[in-house]
Amino acid sequence: MSFGKLVLAMVSSFLVMIIIGVVVFILLKQGVLSGKGKSTVGRSIETSGPTRFCTVCGASNPEENHFCDKCGAELGD
Repeated sequence: MSFGKLVLAMVSSFLVMIIIGVVVFILLKQGVLSGKGKSTVGRSIETSGPTRFCTVCGASNPEENHFCDKCGAELGD
């Protein structure tokens, strides 16, 4: 591969990375990639019966959970 083709390939790759970065930035700014409002964890915990608290993060979890919905830590007996 000649030096000119190598430079062209590097510049093209750099431009593609910049475009992807700008698109991701715009999507984050608009809240599309934030996941806000899409989680059902809060609703399921609030509407369920008895709960127990995670000793690692303090989150409230349904009694039947074996692992914390928030941090994933194992909930002891």
